[in-house]
Amino acid sequence: MGESYELVARFPNVTGVSVGTDVRVSGMKVGRVIAQELDPATWQAVLRLAIDRKVSLPADSSAAITSEGLLGGSFIALIPGGEEERLGPGDEIIDTQGATDLMGLVGAVINRTGAAPPPAPAPAAE
Repeated sequence: MGESYELVARFPNVTGVSVGTDVRVSGMKVGRVIAQELDPATWQAVLRLAIDRKVSLPADSSAAITSEGLLGGSFIALIPGGEEERLGPGDEIIDTQGATDLMGLVGAVINRTGAAPPPAPAPAAE
């Protein structure tokens, strides 16, 4: 991917993301995760992203952890903003959305659509 520059992004949940995970814009790979650590002050995951130098992102761009489907892997999706000012080496993407717990969502749907609970027993006659 040639030369790159580094951006930082903080997420509340990075489930499924590791060093080497793709960073994409409009589905096209433009970078990768090069480091991750936990910020002990905020309890957020801090990701360092290597972005291709050819990609100049607006300063108000956002980042979201998403997946390629129920069985697919996770990746970081960058959504370009509209500002004239650009993100540069070492800048932080402020607007982020963490990973969604897909298995938790599937479980919640199954539990809501499952069989109705058995009726409560009739009160005892006195």
